Amino acid sequence: VVSKLDPESQTWSIPITVSQGENRSEQNPAFFRHPNGDIWLIYTSQISRQEGKDNMQFSSIIMVQKSQDEGLNWSDAEVLIHNEGTFSRQPIQILSNGRWIFSTWLCEDSADGLTNDPTEFQVSDDEGITWNPIRMPESEGRVHANVIELEKGHLIAFMRSRFADFIYKSESKDYGDSWSV
Repeated sequence: VVSKLDPESQTWSIPITVSQGENRSEQNPAFFRHPNGDIWLIYTSQISRQEGKDNMQFSSIIMVQKSQDEGLNWSDAEVLIHNEGTFSRQPIQILSNGRWIFSTWLCEDSADGLTNDPTEFQVSDDEGITWNPIRMPESEGRVHANVIELEKGHLIAFMRSRFADFIYKSESKDYGDSWSV
């Protein structure tokens, strides 16, 4: 659901429902401003809860809807990342070399619950037409990566832990092609 704040009147527009996934739980929205000016609404979409199954995160895919008029109208939903179990919470970022990096993690169906869930970055060198997954080594249970480019090609990512023990960090010195443990 999207509502816009009018900067002059300081009032919010009537909320409109944007995502329309039938029998799906849609969540973790993030906005991304494409270099062409379009706004992308990116969100996860998983199968709704089923009897005897509390958590369906392993069925999540990443969806996108686009607006060319500052959020007044939205395109139909498209799949952005097809790999089931992919979850996100952060917007796409554009690095100094023009590469796009999108922080995701993978949720798996496990008797132990959400314990594996490694961080996996999606990178695109063609403005989101194609995506290449890059797994962070030894990142099981590290999710919600926030990435900052400290200097050209030098990235740092901070993650929370599913085990609620620490905040974790990892670095890349090659625009996200490889990551430290």
